[in-house]
Amino acid sequence: MIKASTKVKLAMAVFAIVSFFTIGKASAADFNIIPSGSTSGLNQTLTVDIKINTASISINAAQGALKFDPAILQVKSISKTNSIFNFWLAEPTFSNTDGKIEFLGGTPNGVIGGALQALRIVFTTFGVGSSDLIFTDSAISAADGTGKNVISKANGASFVVTPGTGVPPKGGSPAPTPSGAIPSPEQILRTPAPATGTPSAPELNVTVYTDSTQWYDLDAPFTASWVLPADISGVSTLLNQSPKTEAPTKSEGLFTSKTFPELQNDGVYYLHVRFQNNKGWGLSAHYRIAMDTQPPLPFQIALTTGGLVSTDPAPTLSFGTGDSLSGIARYAIFINSEDVVYSSVGTYHFPPHPPGDYNVTVRAIDQADNSIEGKMKLEIVPIESPVITFITDKVNVGDPIRIKGSIDVNYKVQVSITDKNKALISQSEISPDSTGVWSFQLDRTLNAGNYYVSVTSVDSRGALSLPVGPQKISVNEVPIISLFGLGITLTDLTIFLLIVAIVILIYFVRRITLHQLKTSRGSFIIGRDLGNAMGQIGKEIDKIETRQARGSITGTQLSDNTVSIKKIRETIDKVNAYINKEIEGIK
Repeated sequence: MIKASTKVKLAMAVFAIVSFFTIGKASAADFNIIPSGSTSGLNQTLTVDIKINTASISINAAQGALKFDPAILQVKSISKTNSIFNFWLAEPTFSNTDGKIEFLGGTPNGVIGGALQALRIVFTTFGVGSSDLIFTDSAISAADGTGKNVISKANGASFVVTPGTGVPPKGGSPAPTPSGAIPSPEQILRTPAPATGTPSAPELNVTVYTDSTQWYDLDAPFTASWVLPADISGVSTLLNQSPKTEAPTKSEGLFTSKTFPELQNDGVYYLHVRFQNNKGWGLSAHYRIAMDTQPPLPFQIALTTGGLVSTDPAPTLSFGTGDSLSGIARYAIFINSEDVVYSSVGTYHFPPHPPGDYNVTVRAIDQADNSIEGKMKLEIVPIESPVITFITDKVNVGDPIRIKGSIDVNYKVQVSITDKNKALISQSEISPDSTGVWSFQLDRTLNAGNYYVSVTSVDSRGALSLPVGPQKISVNEVPIISLFGLGITLTDLTIFLLIVAIVILIYFVRRITLHQLKTSRGSFIIGRDLGNAMGQIGKEIDKIETRQARGSITGTQLSDNTVSIKKIRETIDKVNAYINKEIEGIK
């Protein structure tokens, strides 16, 4: 693992090299070791490249710590040639005793690519056996102003060292196959059909580099395949950098595909494949493979007028650069958080912008989609602001809004009116008179409410001043009556009547509520008294029924019945009188 002090250095490095600009959202980047595996003989040279695939995000720093078996491999040298990093806070170091390699590099320019070169390591095969080359610690920093570690994977490699040249002696055991080793073509055993003439050139399909007219920023094993006609008895292949070379007239066997290792070095390569039949060898097919894993050359953004401050609202930026291999395809221009703009040339006419600071990033992209960024902070300075000398800050609906002021006679004044939600209601440009006095009148009727006026100077180039304002204008409703010297508007009257209606409603609701409470209490008392009276009547009736049930009624009993009936009548009269009285009370 890289020591804590080294990690602190990385943080300091990232802080020093990341800028205040943010372009897009960071995703994930990978470390890759090229080749990812091979078999070599003893005491031979093995060249390994540490590459970075940025996954289309901009990076500006990386660190790595790698481990290998020093009994199998020994570092001969480490080269920074063609590295995307041009300053090193921790120079690449290695230990052949501990089997370690460490590095920490950065660049002031954000770079993007699929196989960016970080380092080249040259090993000597020291012992027989196998050795993994793996990352024990790694980080890749985004050039987005945060220094965020955007690494996704740190892919290692596996290497096998055999005695001699890497081919086992006759009758000996085959060498172990490294994990990234390139397989031999799968041979086809068949009897070819008789041919009537020499073969035609095959039609090739190639993985990774699928379009022979394009440049690629990828360095990976690739497979070429073709269709074998029935009369073909042999296949020959050759990969070099000559466009018209014929493949050798020596057959490698009969197969429909062959996988080739990583190219490692940038450039234009050609794959040549030809067929053999019983009439002889045919012509070769030639397939172009163009690889460019280096970003364009670093560059600076500049104003054509010089400096970093512009009085022109639409300055011209200059940022041309070159690319040593595939050439520049286009430039992507980012201005603050605005939409990206593309240009095919190294200049860009800045569209008119209001005064302020602008973070400008230009990304130079080559034909293989590698890119490098240049950055600048541009300030557009304002022209002189206008002056407001008069404004009707309170008006009634339908009355005109009048504004007056002064301005440089070479400028116009832009008057903007917005509502409380900052929605633009009106915008006008007005020329001053020969003395620099300007006036504005809005005859459009505005609804009642608060509005805000801002005024800005504008010159013939579209340059703007800082705005003056906003100043508040209150638009009031027209009064319909006057009371004690106060104007009463329709809204005021409506609110007053609404309040009166609410008060009346509350009064009647209260009376009804009290009435219901009183009625409820009276009903309870009436029910109680009626119950008592009816109970008394029931008792008297029970007495009469008892006497009648005994049979004959004596004179004394008749007298008693008469008394009971009298009491019943009196009770009924009392109940009627009580009910009438209570009903009158409830009313």
